Amino acid sequence: CQTKVHMVAGSVLSDLEAWRPKTPFHRIIVPVASFVLILFVSLHYALSANAGPSLIVEEKQGDGTRARGLINAYFDAWNKHDVEGLRTLLAHDCKLTDWETQVSGRDAVVEANRKIFEKMPEVKIQVLATHLFKGEKSATCEILVKTGKEDLNVADIIIIESNKIKAIRAYKK
Repeated sequence: CQTKVHMVAGSVLSDLEAWRPKTPFHRIIVPVASFVLILFVSLHYALSANAGPSLIVEEKQGDGTRARGLINAYFDAWNKHDVEGLRTLLAHDCKLTDWETQVSGRDAVVEANRKIFEKMPEVKIQVLATHLFKGEKSATCEILVKTGKEDLNVADIIIIESNKIKAIRAYKK
């Protein structure tokens, strides 16, 4: 039993010896390269996390210009409480589903938003991040809904069809 332990330990040590830097050049380059890689990865995540309200992460093909424009226009109209502006962005058969509301049809969605604006005149949305999927057909938006009394962490799933918003599904944390 004791000889098996020595044999396994010897095997592990010989494997470690194979990875030991062989020259002074390797002793410098390997740690420096590792440090630079870690630095770049850390910077990437730090910049992504602090990119602000217009962070768009492309997940599929396409540059996302149309979807980005539509989503930004939607949140701009929403923050202005512009129900007619919202109407122009929604498909005729648009659906809105959230933790309190489930309505279908452009007029019903516009009316539901109008009621929100009347009930909470100070309500605004801060877009934290938008992730586009399937070209430009859907997006997940991480948003902060500021009601004036509290801030709500919300995820909006927005479905896009023919450059109009087909569905909005909101989930509160």
